[in-house]
Amino acid sequence: MRVRIGLLFVLLLGVTALFAANLNQYGVADQRQLTLSRQVKIGDTLVPAGDYKVLHLMEGDEHVMLFKQLDVPVKKAVVVKVKCTLKPLPEIARTNEQRYQLEDGVQVLIMLQFKGDKAQHIF
Repeated sequence: MRVRIGLLFVLLLGVTALFAANLNQYGVADQRQLTLSRQVKIGDTLVPAGDYKVLHLMEGDEHVMLFKQLDVPVKKAVVVKVKCTLKPLPEIARTNEQRYQLEDGVQVLIMLQFKGDKAQHIF
């Protein structure tokens, strides 16, 4: 019985270490995937509904999110780069969340939160 408990503890410790290794020093993953169910504005760019690879980058001291459209030919893929601010969370995010603000009839992305991250991305 003690051997099983010990193995379970080691497995749990390993999974926790793997999870922590996927987060950068800011408590967010460097790469995520996002599905937009409708056309939205990200920064100054209106983007179509679809699947996007989202990269968290640093440009000097600034946090930047890069959105790359997936499942379309490379030459036609939408790519958007926008600055963001990280807002620390009191605990690890349990859900993915997207928040929008309506401006001139267009939904504008103002916040992203990814399950497992320790901060939200504010635009």
